[in-house]
Amino acid sequence: MYHVKNLAMSKIKLSYYKYIIDNSFNSLVLITLLMINITSIFQFFSTNFFENFLSYNSNLITVLPLLLICLINTIHIVMMFDKNYMFFSRLKNNNEYYNNLIYNIYISNSCILLFNLISSLITIFIFSHSNLGIPLNVNGVNYVIICIYYFFKSFIIYLLLSILGAFIFKEGKIYGFICYLIILIALLFGAGNTFSSIGSISDMPVNIFDYMKLNTYPSFFHDIIFFMLYCGGIVIIIKVLKILSCKRKSDYLL
Repeated sequence: MYHVKNLAMSKIKLSYYKYIIDNSFNSLVLITLLMINITSIFQFFSTNFFENFLSYNSNLITVLPLLLICLINTIHIVMMFDKNYMFFSRLKNNNEYYNNLIYNIYISNSCILLFNLISSLITIFIFSHSNLGIPLNVNGVNYVIICIYYFFKSFIIYLLLSILGAFIFKEGKIYGFICYLIILIALLFGAGNTFSSIGSISDMPVNIFDYMKLNTYPSFFHDIIFFMLYCGGIVIIIKVLKILSCKRKSDYLL
């Protein structure tokens, strides 16, 4: 009996995840592609593929629309998740609810970000006149590795901000989320396009979007450590919000 119940629950989860991914991805993919094609034309100042990729990855007119898409998609998932009573009624507790919510946000936004990566690589390749020459090393590290690393940095930042936004939306509703969005936009504009020299922990940027820029570090290892420390702080905030949310009486799990 227990096995049958678990099997039924697994089928519901799979169909529900597929429903979320299909709807979220298909509804936003064209918007993402359109924004890429429009913004890419104005930000490629080099004929080199790798230099343009780094520029694209940290440029304001790229980061802002992609961030908005991820956040809107996150709210879309939360609202869909909360309306699915059949799925809710089979969850054991609030902790399982939030684990499933985070998983859905991760999968759906990952699809959007990966699609954006593929379409942006094609666009950058075209506007870079197929120039794949590898520039000089950055901080003693191969430029190709730098490009891969900075993509993953951006990837992690988008996902963390999306998950954090979901908890703020759940606790503060739409007004709390609007305040969160205004703060993020202000931070994004505050980061600008200038680069910094970061030599120690005391120099670590407070603005999360500064970690998308090609700043100067004593070594590549320092770059990784400082970024991990910053992300660790955000993860702690998310865990605290999750604990507080789990303690609150659920409107769905009776």
